[in-house]
Amino acid sequence: MVVWGGATAARGWRGVWLMVVALLTLGMGCGGPSQSVRPGRRLVILGFDGVDPRLLANWMAEGKLPRLRQLSEGGDFRPLGSTNPPQSPVAWTSFATGTPPARHGIFDFVERDPRTMLPDIGTGGLQPPRYWGGILRTASAEGYSRRRGVPFWELAAEHGVRVDILRVPYAFPPDPVQGGRMLSGLGVPDLLGTNSTFFYFASDLAPDARRRDPGGGRLVPLTLAGDEGTVDVPGPPDPRGEGRPPLSLRVSFRIDRAGDAAVVRFAGEEARVRRGGWSPWLAFRLPVVAPLGLPLVALDGLCRFHVISLDPLRVYMSPLNYAPAHPFAPLSSPFGYAAELAAALGPYKTVGWSEDTSALNAERIDEEAFLTDLNQTMDDVRASTLRELDRDDWQLLVSVFTQTDRVAHMFYRLLDPTHPRYDATLAARYGNAVLDVYRRMDAIVGEVVDRVGPETPVLVISDHGFHSYRMGLNVNTWLRDHGYLVQGAIAA
Repeated sequence: MVVWGGATAARGWRGVWLMVVALLTLGMGCGGPSQSVRPGRRLVILGFDGVDPRLLANWMAEGKLPRLRQLSEGGDFRPLGSTNPPQSPVAWTSFATGTPPARHGIFDFVERDPRTMLPDIGTGGLQPPRYWGGILRTASAEGYSRRRGVPFWELAAEHGVRVDILRVPYAFPPDPVQGGRMLSGLGVPDLLGTNSTFFYFASDLAPDARRRDPGGGRLVPLTLAGDEGTVDVPGPPDPRGEGRPPLSLRVSFRIDRAGDAAVVRFAGEEARVRRGGWSPWLAFRLPVVAPLGLPLVALDGLCRFHVISLDPLRVYMSPLNYAPAHPFAPLSSPFGYAAELAAALGPYKTVGWSEDTSALNAERIDEEAFLTDLNQTMDDVRASTLRELDRDDWQLLVSVFTQTDRVAHMFYRLLDPTHPRYDATLAARYGNAVLDVYRRMDAIVGEVVDRVGPETPVLVISDHGFHSYRMGLNVNTWLRDHGYLVQGAIAA
């Protein structure tokens, strides 16, 4: 999907990329860093992950997305061909580099590790920090990407275009953008080193022997003495490696029945959270090397809690985010830009998979909690986008929102009464969840257009559409059935 204000949109990723490059080359000069930029010498690209062109066209025609309709009437609206496969890491990398998967090397969320024949992350990962004697850090952790090729914003920056790049998926680690700013988004891991892993504490969970963690989550049984309980759980891996055990997380809870709340204590921080409510972001520091109690090496992070119920006590803890001011690995270019945003706007999620679809899929949070968290996250991305728009030192601004994709993953089934997972009761309450987030997208587009004025082109794009999920293919099963795969024991 592409909506374009100011010209006719080209079809396909390559056409969009060439159109962007043409605007950067022909419409923008290379002024010095101290000069402000005239409005007519700017380009804004807004990305919304997983927006379906059919839904968009229908809702625009019905008048439910007035600002997008207005933008398309002044420019154009076209379905945009995605990549093969039409997956986020593949498509967004093609957007970034202007090349097909065969050239940029990203083919899927995962890839096969030829040494073990097991799946590995297909987009990149982390190089761990290095230590001398297990005490002094000699090199920080660094992200690495499997992407080949150079993204257009890096090329633009090298040629004097001042760029502002916010949360483009799978652009981690952040690219060097001379004279510009870049914040990584989807692709940034949590402090556990995973895509995102939530914690669920409950006084009614089965013992370990009869319990299985869901994908993307850890279930933690909680034993209460009266109305209080404390539990230690394995946390982030020790960054020094060498077989050391993971760092320990101690979390304490106290039920405040009179206040219909729970008091949560974690890493020296405390929050009183009403039932059904959310704590503020809690900044924490986990000591790694702390002689005499002085943390020479520590992990800094952010998390927050959601109290689901008091009897039984059930509490959700978010994934452990990097702290913007002290990230485990660089989040931004320049390095201090992530901290600058936090100082200006307050704490924000840094983990790339910022909406906890795993917790909702595992039925450990409900739809209301998921949407509350999603909307707050979208508000944070909006705030950072508008803040950057108000600066006068950029020529190319790119900002990507992923909430449109996540809401469709979890609520698209409620748009289709014939879907096997359709629930009429849920549909009565949440049947408009996808539309509501599209409306938030529409409002954001309107705010951006109003702020930049008619002389600045605005391009709205998405990486793929969305549809009902009715069947799947297990590739390994097909390979086995056709004699290409033989099952055997995996070596310990």
